Amino acid sequence: MKGFNRYSVLAVALSLILLLAAVVAEAHSFHGRNGGAAMGHVLKGLDLTTQQRQQIKGIIQGHRDDLLSARVAVLQAREKLLAVTTGGTFNANAVQAAYGGLAAAQENMTVLRTQIFSQVMPVLTTAQQTTVQNRIAKITQRMERSIARLQSKLSSPPPTNP
Repeated sequence: MKGFNRYSVLAVALSLILLLAAVVAEAHSFHGRNGGAAMGHVLKGLDLTTQQRQQIKGIIQGHRDDLLSARVAVLQAREKLLAVTTGGTFNANAVQAAYGGLAAAQENMTVLRTQIFSQVMPVLTTAQQTTVQNRIAKITQRMERSIARLQSKLSSPPPTNP
């Protein structure tokens, strides 16, 4: 393996780990149409009235350009992170800067989605709001189980290969 030393192999491995983490994080970040996949998930099956649908559609359409701009910013930041992590030359500062840009773009998207969610909730009836809160509680429970499962792996020794 001429030309490869321990550090270059480590840099490639770290780059792949960061890339995989970014992809997994995005896959679980609740994005999509209609203000976000999470929004669609928690509103699904609520028997919204025509008036409620129109109000929610108006709220989301009112943020359309902001949502699109934020999504473009996240994709551009992810593209930059990918270029830095797979560029062949390890530069920790460049990786940190690119990841910081992605984090900032995702933060802006999250703030926007939270704003939309806070405008949609009052449109719902009390019963519908309770259903939404129950769905969010289930999502939280799933996250807590995942965290516990991963934390248990931290304290257990890695499996041995036969």
